[in-house]
Amino acid sequence: MKTRWPLLWLALHRRRRMLVALMVGMVAFEALIVVVANTIEPGQLFSAGGKGPPSAYRAFSGSGGDVSIASYPGLLGAGLVHPF
Repeated sequence: MKTRWPLLWLALHRRRRMLVALMVGMVAFEALIVVVANTIEPGQLFSAGGKGPPSAYRAFSGSGGDVSIASYPGLLGAGLVHPF
């Protein structure tokens, strides 16, 4: 890779600390999503008034609203397609 794409190699080499920090942050974020999914009952996550999840949560669930974000797959999907 070094000889074939020298500019790409240089860019990755210069930003190696930033890339490692982003990877560590991503792993920590996904681990937090798994912890939250295991500690909160799916029925209690959006139980205020019995309305269900807001539209913004359905938009970021990664399923188009077919999977409830209050379920384990829904929280993992929201973590994987989260805009941040």
